[in-house]
Order: sequence, then structure tokens, then C-alpha cells
Amino acid sequence: MKVVLNAERSQLRGVLQELGGSFSDMEVVINIKEKEEEFKEKHPNYESLTTEDLERIQEEQKETE
Repeated sequence: MKVVLNAERSQLRGVLQELGGSFSDMEVVINIKEKEEEFKEKHPNYESLTTEDLERIQEEQKETE
């Protein structure tokens, strides 16, 4: 079984506790959503990118090669 979860950082512990007692053969992907202010405080010199942004950058790099 494959599961994809979108959770805020504050919910992560509860999500992991719930999944821990579930299925042993489960593949889990957890997307952690941070509040913009928290991200900027922790990573002041980094830019927040979405998956779409990364795909666009990869396409642009392929075009320049």
C-alpha cells in the first residue's frame, strides 16, 4: 500500500504515531508544510520552491544544453 500525506510540521508527531501502528508493508511519503514565517526564520538565505518550480528549472536547463 502506498500513502501520500500532506501535514503541517506541528501535526507530524501525531501522523507518525498513527502510522506506526498501521501496516508494516506500507510506503509512506509525507510532505511537510511549513508556515512561510517559520521557513524564513530557519532558512534566511534560501528560496522556497514548489515541485512545479523545480520541474520548470529542470526543463530550462535541458533547453540550454
